[in-house]
Amino acid sequence: MKKLFFALLTGCLIAAAATSANARELYFSVKGGLSHQETEIKPINAFAHTDTQDNPFGSFAIGVRSGSLRGELEYTYRAVDSEIDSVTGREYEFENQSAMYNMYFETCPHCAFSPYLSVGAGATYISSRYPLEGGQEIKNHKTNFTWSLGGGVGILINRHTNLDLGYRYLNMGRIKAEDGTKYEITNQEYYIGLRYTF
Repeated sequence: MKKLFFALLTGCLIAAAATSANARELYFSVKGGLSHQETEIKPINAFAHTDTQDNPFGSFAIGVRSGSLRGELEYTYRAVDSEIDSVTGREYEFENQSAMYNMYFETCPHCAFSPYLSVGAGATYISSRYPLEGGQEIKNHKTNFTWSLGGGVGILINRHTNLDLGYRYLNMGRIKAEDGTKYEITNQEYYIGLRYTF
C-alpha cells in the first residue's frame, strides 16, 4: 500500500510540473463528515484485537487549481474518540488533528459532475489516555507521519462554488504506551464539502 501511495504521489507531482503553464485559480474549502476509526491494540502478553468507533470531523483548506490538478494544505480536527477495550472493558480516549498536503486529479473540472482521485501526505498529532487499576492512567502524545488515498465527485453549483462528496483512507501510524502496548490507527472518512474558487 505504501508503494502505491508513493507512486501516486510521484505521478501527481510530475503532472503538476507538466501543467505549470496553465492558469492557476486560488480556492478555499471546508469539509465535514464521519470518521470511522479502527484501532488495532497489540498488548505484550495478550492477543491483538481491533476496536472501532465513529466520530465527526471537520477541516478547512486553501489550495490552487491548475487544469485538472488541485493542490491544497488542509487542517483537520477529529472529535475525542472514546472507545471501550473489548478485552479489559476499560474506556480509553484518542484525540487527533492532522496537517496534510493533498493533491486531486479531476476528470472534468468545469463540468456539472467531476469525479476525482486524491492522495495526501502530512502529519497527525495524537494524544491518548488509557486508565489503569487503582485510578491511575497512561497518557501519550506523539506526532506521526500520515498518508491518505481517496476519491469522490465534485458537483458544480456555479462558476465559483463546488459541492464535494468523497471518501478517503488515512493511515496514521502507531503509538506505543508506557507498558509496551502498541496502537495502530487507521481512519476511513466520508465527507461533504464546499469549495469556493476566487
